[in-house]
Amino acid sequence: MLEFSDYYSDKELKFIRLQTKESKIRFSKGLLQLIHKKQWLRIAIPHYRNGNPMSALEIALLFEALAYADGSLGWAINLGAGANMFLGYLNQDTSKRLANIPNLWLAGSGAPTGTAIETENGYIVSGYWKYASGSLYATHFTANAYLYNKNKQPILNCEKNPIYRSFLFPAKEVEILNTWNTLGLRASCSNDYKLQAVFVPSEYGFDLTKNSFYNELSLYRYPFDAFAVSNIAVMCTGITQHFIELFEQDILTKKSLYDTQQLKENSKVKNLFNTLSCDFYKSRSLFLADLKKLEYAVEHDKANIKEKEVRLQLSAKCSVDTAYRLIMELYRFCGMNAVFVQNELNKVVQDFLVATQHYSIRPYTI
Repeated sequence: MLEFSDYYSDKELKFIRLQTKESKIRFSKGLLQLIHKKQWLRIAIPHYRNGNPMSALEIALLFEALAYADGSLGWAINLGAGANMFLGYLNQDTSKRLANIPNLWLAGSGAPTGTAIETENGYIVSGYWKYASGSLYATHFTANAYLYNKNKQPILNCEKNPIYRSFLFPAKEVEILNTWNTLGLRASCSNDYKLQAVFVPSEYGFDLTKNSFYNELSLYRYPFDAFAVSNIAVMCTGITQHFIELFEQDILTKKSLYDTQQLKENSKVKNLFNTLSCDFYKSRSLFLADLKKLEYAVEHDKANIKEKEVRLQLSAKCSVDTAYRLIMELYRFCGMNAVFVQNELNKVVQDFLVATQHYSIRPYTI
C-alpha cells in the first residue's frame, strides 16, 4: 500500500510476508535481522535520532504499517518498542547503558501480578506474568509488582491503596513458559513468564503512572494509557487494511458457487463493501485526528490533556469496532478457500481476532 511505503520498500514487504508465511510460529533469522536493521525497536528510546525519538503519532503510524505487513510483526514490534520506551523513565546513566546493548528488545506485561520487597539498594522481585509479546526474542523483561517493605508489609499510598512499580531485568533471570498456543498472532511469541526472588537494583525500577523524572520530551509526558490504547488500535486498523487489500484483489474477482457473475458485479456485495470500507476509513481518520490533538495538548495545552485523552480512547475503540464489523461481515463472502490455514486471508482474520481480544479496546459502547 502506497501509504506505507515510507516504512519499507515493496521488496521488503514481500520479504516480510514470505518469511511469516513460511514460519507462522517464530520470526526467521532473516526477519529478525531486518527488524534490527530498520531500528524499529529503537524509535521510542531517548537516544534515537540524536535524542529525538518519534512522536506518539509517528509511532502509531509506523506500528499500523507493520501490522498491515504482518499481524505478528506489528504486534511484537508494538509491544517491544513500547517497552523499550521505558528507557526514558530511567536515570540517564542507566538509560544509556541499556541503549548501548546491541539489538535491545524488552518484553513484559502490564498486569501488576508480582511482588517487590524492599531491600538495601533495590528490591527482591518475584511473580508470574502473562502475555509477554516478543518473549523469545527479548534481551530484557519488564514487569509490574506491588511494593512491600523490609518487613514484608504492603506499602500504601495516602489513600491507603497498595502501590506498584515497574521493574526491568535481563532475560537470563526469567523462566519463559510455553503458553502461547493461540488462534493467531502466533509469531509474536506472547508467552507467560515468571521470576523467583531476583534482586533488581533501584535504578532499574520506574513509575509509569507519572511523567518521567528524567526526560522532558513530550513522549515521556504523554498519558501512557492513551499511548497503549492507540497502539493496540492501530494493530487492528493495520490488519484490516491488509484484509481489504486481499478482499479487493482476490475475493471480489471470484464467482460464488452456481453463480454466473463475479462478486464485484453483485450489487449487494459491492454496496456492503463500499459502505463498510467508507465507515472504516472515516473512523480511522477521526481516531488519528484525535491522536494528533492529544499530542498537541501535551505539548501546548496541558489544561485540556484529560479531555483529549478521553476523546482519543473513545475514537480508538470506535475505529476497532468499525474494523471488526467490516471483517466479520465480509468474511462470509470469502468462500471455502479462506478457511484453510495456508490461506493468507485466513491468517489475517485469525490475527485480527486475537488482536481484538485485548482488554484495552473492548467495545466502546459497553
